[in-house]
Amino acid sequence: MFSALGIFLFGLVKLQSVAWNNNVEMNTAQQLLFNTRAAFKSGITLPVEWRIEQLNRLLDLLNENENALLDALHKDLRKPKLESIETELIVVKNEAINAIKNVQTWSKPTYPSKAFVQMIDSVYILKEPYGVVLVMSAWNYPIQIIFSQLVGIIASGNCAIIKPSELSPVTSELMSKLIPQYLDKECFRVYLGGIPETTVLLKERFDMIMYTGSSMVGKIVMKAAAEHLTPVILELGGKSPVYVHKDSDLKLVAKRVVWGKFLNLGQTCTAPDYILCHNNVVDSLIDELRKTVEEYFGSDPKESPDLARIVNARNFKRIESIMSATPKEKLAVGGETDESALYIAPTVYKDIQLGDPIMEGEIFGPILPVLAVNGADEAVEIINSQEKPLALYIFAKSDKVGLNFLWDEILKMYEPGSPWSIPNLFEIVIKCITFNNILVFPYLTSQHLLVVQQLLSCTSSGGVTVNDVLMHAASHNLPFGGVGNSGMGRYHGKYTFDALTHEKPVVYRGQNFESLLSARYPPYSEKNLSMVS
Repeated sequence: MFSALGIFLFGLVKLQSVAWNNNVEMNTAQQLLFNTRAAFKSGITLPVEWRIEQLNRLLDLLNENENALLDALHKDLRKPKLESIETELIVVKNEAINAIKNVQTWSKPTYPSKAFVQMIDSVYILKEPYGVVLVMSAWNYPIQIIFSQLVGIIASGNCAIIKPSELSPVTSELMSKLIPQYLDKECFRVYLGGIPETTVLLKERFDMIMYTGSSMVGKIVMKAAAEHLTPVILELGGKSPVYVHKDSDLKLVAKRVVWGKFLNLGQTCTAPDYILCHNNVVDSLIDELRKTVEEYFGSDPKESPDLARIVNARNFKRIESIMSATPKEKLAVGGETDESALYIAPTVYKDIQLGDPIMEGEIFGPILPVLAVNGADEAVEIINSQEKPLALYIFAKSDKVGLNFLWDEILKMYEPGSPWSIPNLFEIVIKCITFNNILVFPYLTSQHLLVVQQLLSCTSSGGVTVNDVLMHAASHNLPFGGVGNSGMGRYHGKYTFDALTHEKPVVYRGQNFESLLSARYPPYSEKNLSMVS
């Protein structure tokens, strides 16, 4: 028999629960978050064995539904099969296999060296998951981005609410069906919708937000996260430059740049955005670019099965407006468009100037401007005049430039008219030997300095690939992320695990050795001071 007080309390709790549930039903975002957070708080994600099981289930999802996933990508973007397998499925599978092999090690406590005052203690760092992560994915690589981030979320013991892009509807709808079939339904939930639904979602308090997309929307996401002091990982893109030095193998440069630029029809956040080519070889490079486009896609690229399509009419018109603002006499390759097919031919423009409209923002499409420069010095100046890019690509065969670069850098240390004293001269010698902490003395006698090192040292970007494109962002053993306007935070492989893990320091002290601690207690005296000193 219930007592009267017990019946009252039970009824009160029941009423509160009903009131909460009624409130949740009014807001799908709140309901999803409430239920997902409850799953996380249950502790289900903490055992490493559970995480490995979920990662294996993710691999099952990819392997058992490969044809359906490839078909969805083709319907959304007309993405070629090889591109889909190479840039979407294989990337995620490698991430998952790597996590399965290493998550046991990643999750173990680490033991730092002890300070003197900790000699009688146990000191270690626990790896603690943040909680519920919001994943806001992009449409251009809808499988790779979501699942590669999900690998790290699972491995680190977090739960997730996954918001696929509404601009890749077929793939998003498929993932909303497959994820609950294969992964824990309580811990990993898919939330579909457009801007209104996303706006509601961002009002809620998450423990981490991972967003991939434009800088403009990234600022909106960061502002919403700031309301709750939620940390963010933002992968935003930008104008990623290519510098081509005069001694480069131009045929090789063209093959690699054309592949990376027109992969997914230029709709890649790390795609080369513009080329800075030494003016001695710029005409030859454009000839090689023209030949390579025809070699890869034929005389009529529209008929090639190896070119994707622009994602929608809005993005088509955006890219077309950039082309319309560029004088036709600057067109070197391509230029054909077909709005009904969302097709824009692989296009190259020559004689571009820094102030031209095509250089105002990230292109994110199949048009490639080429700017002629006098050398690495001018390339560095142009790169630094733009926002920090997500990627930088450098092509140089001998890797050497003149000594004048080093001399100019040394002169920058001094105001005009400053006296050339002995200390000044001594400092110059030191700078010559160890410019930017790199030993360059061996190059002084040959009057050369590394051109690659000049661009690495004098520019800032999310990542760099030398004599190729995209490769720094394609592997789980390197961190991937932007800097400044191109983003913040990093992920891939263990870097995702670390980004989604709170490293909690623990000092475990026994209830003994009190005499060793007595000097810290009041009342303070000179004796106390002498003991702690």
